[in-house]
Amino acid sequence: MNTRYFHSVIKWRMVRNKISGLRENGRWLEDQTKVKRKVRDFFMARFNVGDRPQVRLDNAVFNSISNEDNDMLMEKITKDEVSNAMWNCDNLKSLGPNDFNFGFIMFCWEEIKVDVMRAVNNFEECGRWPRRTNASFISLIPKVDNPQLLNNFISISLVGCL
Repeated sequence: MNTRYFHSVIKWRMVRNKISGLRENGRWLEDQTKVKRKVRDFFMARFNVGDRPQVRLDNAVFNSISNEDNDMLMEKITKDEVSNAMWNCDNLKSLGPNDFNFGFIMFCWEEIKVDVMRAVNNFEECGRWPRRTNASFISLIPKVDNPQLLNNFISISLVGCL
């Protein structure tokens, strides 16, 4: 409900999760530009493959699907398939960047299903999904209270979708 308590909980959560600064080489950095740069550089170095050996699949043999399965996959996607996929998702999870979860989508399904089906039909026709409806975001989760070092965070990837 849209109550004062609800807003105070959200505000406290935002304050608690905000990275106001970082400790680097014994110095405290508060400048947001420098903090953002340090976070970006830290995680780019962590996820950079660099000179590590890469898996090669040059001679790998993959199984193929049958013609019947291929025909089924190429059939037009129906409204029932889309709504069944929606209702098979946990309605309290998967907050997107707009904070809407599947419960909200289910609640508003009658109002939004035409637009959702328009996007699905567009995908079938041109083979592309609208870029902004399928994005991932890296979010930092503090491992400790009052984190000051980048090692005090774990990163998770939040994958948003239509």
